[in-house]
Amino acid sequence: METWLELNQKYPDYYRAIHFYENREVDFQDPDEITLALCREGKKSFQVSVMAIEEGIQDQSIREDIDVVSTVITLWGMVIGLNTIITKKEKYIKNYYKKTPAELVKEAYRFIQRSLKKRNKVT
Repeated sequence: METWLELNQKYPDYYRAIHFYENREVDFQDPDEITLALCREGKKSFQVSVMAIEEGIQDQSIREDIDVVSTVITLWGMVIGLNTIITKKEKYIKNYYKKTPAELVKEAYRFIQRSLKKRNKVT
């Protein structure tokens, strides 16, 4: 999450290119080389997240009752959403809610950890 915020702050044009890129139906009907390359690279980064979640399930630090792909897509959406809110509403949030981007990111991490963490069974 911090990496996305940093990318957005240092290289806003690159961030916007990634953030606003949309796949269209035509992209998959007759894909050109650029579209294929974008899909390959996107799949690589997605797979890193999938593998991290699967590894956590295997080492029992992450709950085993989650759908890995849905979880990664949800986390992806959370990162993009939080980054968008911070980018567009940072001053408003600081002024009215007294929260900094760093505090929001920290709380998002805590939220994600609580959601994914395997709970000890009480017997």
